[in-house]
Amino acid sequence: MLRDLRCVEMLLKSYGEGRGLDVNRAEARIIFYYGTCSVGSPWALTRADLDTHFGAPVTESIEEVNQYFRSRLNALLASVEATGFRVEPIEDLVSEGR
Repeated sequence: MLRDLRCVEMLLKSYGEGRGLDVNRAEARIIFYYGTCSVGSPWALTRADLDTHFGAPVTESIEEVNQYFRSRLNALLASVEATGFRVEPIEDLVSEGR
């Protein structure tokens, strides 16, 4: 994973230069939004880091999208259950607090 991250950093710099930008540096990070962070600083960002890193309320927007798809998935699962299949609720699969 770290090898891929470093490759992305090199490609980002080259991409920017190829687009005519004066690139001093390029940085890539792995975002661990839903679970355990398996790489250390400076390579990783966690959910708690995002708003500060981007200087904007990124987490709020992500959670709005998550809620939309969670409700759509729950509706789909309910329609499947209506046919007689038993499906576990999404809350059992994805924690609300994560």
